[in-house]
Amino acid sequence: MTPNTLTQLAAGAPVQNWLVLGPFVVKTDGHFEREYLYERQRILDIDYLAEDGGEAAVAPCVGQTHRNMGLGPKQLAWFEHADPRIHGTHYAREIIYETVQRNCVFYAAAAIDAESECHALLDLYHSGAKIWVNGELVSNEPHGLPKGIRLQWPTKVIRLKKGRNLLMVKFRPGFIADGIDFTVREVRVAPLAGEPGLPIALGRVAPMPLFTGTLDQPRQVIEAALVNSSHVAVKVGVSGCIRTRCGRRTRPR
Repeated sequence: MTPNTLTQLAAGAPVQNWLVLGPFVVKTDGHFEREYLYERQRILDIDYLAEDGGEAAVAPCVGQTHRNMGLGPKQLAWFEHADPRIHGTHYAREIIYETVQRNCVFYAAAAIDAESECHALLDLYHSGAKIWVNGELVSNEPHGLPKGIRLQWPTKVIRLKKGRNLLMVKFRPGFIADGIDFTVREVRVAPLAGEPGLPIALGRVAPMPLFTGTLDQPRQVIEAALVNSSHVAVKVGVSGCIRTRCGRRTRPR
């Protein structure tokens, strides 16, 4: 597996070296098929790799095969995908139309090499997915954005160990109308900076297209992510105008 380095990701590059496995397409009963769009999260609850130790424990490598419990080939193999966007319809092709609910699932795995242990922010777009980091489930968001549940995916705080880390995304189709929203894309991992012994970590500081003040003394709003890495409430004072997207929201001092 070609790794993605945390140094490259910290500079803003998306994850683009992947291994992909699928498609897994399972038949469902008539009642399930009639519940259009409302119960398809159930296909994410199936562990398609259970016979090989389970999806949370698998160690993917190119060409490694797994038995396919669903429609299509009896064996499916991991293959390389070198692009920030993974389109499920491209690889599933006609078999995705074998069920009314488009009961199709893919796994996408990426290796991330980190020089030291750290916390990081994980952002991505997906059409409905479960996400693991080093075997730990960090997100279960079965419905895509077009369903109207939310306007954007919340940032996930993840822990990376020193050395090789495994990011695993299991995704399914989301919105179905004139087309099918079936994708994982723009996966970004931004490490957090912190001092030893301090529970607050800082990450993703970026200028916003918003200004306050006067024409003579304009002030630009800066967005920063502040994360409480401890298990207790911490009060943080921030001077200036800072808006956080992850962790506890702070007020200017």
